[in-house]
Amino acid sequence: MESGGFWRSCYVRLSYPARCREAAAQAVSCGLSAGWLSGKINHATVFTQLKAFESEVGKVRGVYRTRDTVHRERRLMTVRMDWHVRSPLVDDGPRIWQLIRDAGTLDLNSPYTYLMLSKFFNKTCLVADAGDCLAGFISGFHLPEQPDTLFVWQVAVHPDFRRQRLGTRLLEALLDSEACRGTTWLEATVTPDNGPSDALFRGIAKARNATCTVLPCFPASCFPGESHQPEHLYHIGPLHEGSI
Repeated sequence: MESGGFWRSCYVRLSYPARCREAAAQAVSCGLSAGWLSGKINHATVFTQLKAFESEVGKVRGVYRTRDTVHRERRLMTVRMDWHVRSPLVDDGPRIWQLIRDAGTLDLNSPYTYLMLSKFFNKTCLVADAGDCLAGFISGFHLPEQPDTLFVWQVAVHPDFRRQRLGTRLLEALLDSEACRGTTWLEATVTPDNGPSDALFRGIAKARNATCTVLPCFPASCFPGESHQPEHLYHIGPLHEGSI
């Protein structure tokens, strides 16, 4: 291979994509050693050749960035927004179970759990109904000894309905519902690696002009096995009226 072709290949690989960087770095190292030993390549030659291909690699990167942008725009254009919020019915129990399963981000409980929530806690639970499926679900209940505190258990959004703040909309709708009139405090538990839930509850605290205090709640030792992370308690309040 000509020296120009060799450096072109090495530099393009080193720059993009990431999985080729290590192999390209080794190739560059070998090429430099062989060139210097033979006296055919020096620092100036290497620098000049690399600079000559810089604009070409920039164009390649630009193409990839453009393609990524197009893909993101297409995904946004296909986001479904044909849903409405309502209280769950008993018949929604199996659909809620399926939603939690498909969301893939929450602990999947038994179908009976969601039947119980739909029948006995439906005043403090909401679903986003999209007709052929459930777009979202939020479950909660008032603490028996602290009726002014709403504990939010699970917030799930179907993958096809993400990127439209549906989780926030469900939580806002629940807090504004008749069942939550007089609710002053909001609580939920979140694992340390759950960034979306952390952002959700901190965002609600900000929107409601409330403080958000994170406290220990359930250590990892409380859960069977070794895979479950600890659950931290998010204590938010006093709550004020907010907007989505």
